Amino acid sequence: MNNDVFRHIHDLFLQYSNEEQANQMSKCMKGKFSFYGIQSPIRRKISRDIVTSLKLLPISEIIDLIKILWSAEHRELQYLEIDIIDKRKGSLNASHLELGEYLALNKTWRDNVDYLSTHFFAPFLINLQVTERHAYIL
Repeated sequence: MNNDVFRHIHDLFLQYSNEEQANQMSKCMKGKFSFYGIQSPIRRKISRDIVTSLKLLPISEIIDLIKILWSAEHRELQYLEIDIIDKRKGSLNASHLELGEYLALNKTWRDNVDYLSTHFFAPFLINLQVTERHAYIL
């Protein structure tokens, strides 16, 4: 199912792709990432529609989709993944910390690390007992 969802998302993003913009965006990220070349306002609108359409998926399928999006080539898909996490973070719990760790250590850039540290990890770590927090950080 998630591969079908991913293909639909990829096809949707391709409809709005712009090669010239993609090249400029990639240069801004020092060539580390590929882009569709979708301007932020358009990407946010597409992402909002996608996130809304996913609201009934169980969290296990959302986690699988997040992993697929994160491993995909285009950076806009990682931005979408962050939007999905943001809307579904109430469904996440401490058992998902390994997912956050994977996201923070792979395809790392300041924008996603900033988000993950403040919106993904912080709520979990704040709620852990001091000894548990210390054990996780070590």
